[in-house]
This record gives sequence, structure tokens and C-alpha cells, in this order.
Amino acid sequence: MANLDQQILDYFSEVITTGDLELTQAMLDQWATDGKLTVISYMPDELLGAFTADSGDETSDGYVTKVNYVVKVVRENNTDGEYVTCRKISSVSAFDYENIASTSDPYFYVEAGKIYVLPTPGASPNAFKVFEVDIDSVDVDGGSTITNFPKELTRFVVLYAVMQGKLREAAKMRRDGQDEFEELTTDYGADSPVSTALTNARNILSNNIPSSGGDVYDVIDTDEDAGRASTLMNVVSTEINKAGAEMTTLDKDAANRMQRAGGYFKQASSALNDYAAFFAQFDSGLKRYINVNS
Repeated sequence: MANLDQQILDYFSEVITTGDLELTQAMLDQWATDGKLTVISYMPDELLGAFTADSGDETSDGYVTKVNYVVKVVRENNTDGEYVTCRKISSVSAFDYENIASTSDPYFYVEAGKIYVLPTPGASPNAFKVFEVDIDSVDVDGGSTITNFPKELTRFVVLYAVMQGKLREAAKMRRDGQDEFEELTTDYGADSPVSTALTNARNILSNNIPSSGGDVYDVIDTDEDAGRASTLMNVVSTEINKAGAEMTTLDKDAANRMQRAGGYFKQASSALNDYAAFFAQFDSGLKRYINVNS
């Protein structure tokens, strides 16, 4: 079976880094790790044993837990290799159990993130082990399975990562569509060729361009210079024609941009629909697994 990263990428027909979604190995690792933790969060207490890591023999109190959920603690019963499950007590009542605890009926409590065992542990045959939920990161390039994780649930981790990829696809398509709209605003904005040409024409008509008192209005009204006015009007005509030509080009570009934007938004919508469908599979599939195995 393909490594987890390839299973995820196959959903998108993508490759790492150079694909349209610009997916990276770090992204896939993080999504798979988040998926692993999400799957675990669904599980009832009685199924968490399948997700635990074994600390190995510990010989002294004060074992530092990695997570807040310790599934169980076992202690050797004064015979090497024979373990008895410790009963959990609160740290405030630990003193009351010091004289009650025995190698055949041990206890443990958690205080400040550390585990303490009664009777006091030591080297074998009095060592103890801690079984706690494994929250280590997932390396999607490291194989098709996940350490301390049921093989039959691996597909849900892949599915979760695909869901995150769909969200990324939707976000990128939304951004691309918005970029097209922003380009339209720029094309028709104050600094656009159309606006520049029309402003030039307006200035020559009545805004002291090309010089103070030298616009068309002043030349006709004050100087009564028809020849010069005609020359300026030709310039105005040229600028207006330029604006018209720019608008024709821009209209074609605008239509193309609008079409592209619509396509991007449609892809974003499709990706979000895919996400919803994958989530439904993820959620219902995990609930069925729990119902069957609880």
C-alpha cells in the first residue's frame, strides 16, 4: 500500500510543492497529526487502549506524563515480568493509602503532571509501566500505518487530511477569484489608462492645460484663436479616442476576468461541497466503528 502522503495526494491528483495547491510535506504531516488526534477524541474510554504507548519499565516515582489522559498504570507484583493494574486515587488521599497499598493491590495518583505509585516502586521486580495515549506527530512519508494506532482507522486520518486540503483548495480559489475582481478595480480606477485619457481631455478643455490660460475654453473665449482651438480640440479628440480604445480592450479583459472569477468561485464552492461530503463520511464512519467495538 502507498505511503500516507501518496494516498492523500491521490485525492487531488497533486504532487508535493509544484502542484496547483502548493502542498508541502509539512502541511500533510500536520493535517495527518491533527487527524490522528481528532480520531482519538471521538473514542470512548474503553477503546483508548488501542491508541496507547507503553513507557517501558520505570523504577522511580515522578514519571512525567505526555498527555492528560493516562489509560492505565501497572506495577510488578514482586515477581519479574508479572504486572498488576494499579487503581487510581486522588493525590490528596494518597497518604491514606500508603499503608494499604501492596504489590498485589497497588495504586497510583497524578500530581503536577507526574505519576506516583504505591507501594513505592523500584528496580525489577518492583518496576511499573505507564500506558498513555500516543499523541506523537505523524510522518506521512514514513509508511502506510501509524504507530500505536489501529490500522483499520488509518483511512480516517487520510480522509481528515483530504478535508483540510479541500479547505485549502477553497481558500485558494476564493483568493484567485478576489484577485480578478481587484484587478478590475485597478483597470477602471483613477490610475487606469481610461481615466488618464479622459482626464487629459478634460484638462485640455478647461483646466489650464497645456499652460495657464491655454486650454480650449480660454483660447476660444478670451483669445478667439480658432486655429489654436482647433489644434487643441484635435488633441482632445485623440485622448477621447484613446479612452474609447482602452475601454474596448478593458471590456474584453473585464469579461475574461469575470469569467475566470466565476470559475474560481465555482471551484471554491465545489471544494467546500467535497469537504462537507468527506466530513459526513469521517463522522459517520467513526461513529459506526465505535458502535461496533464498544
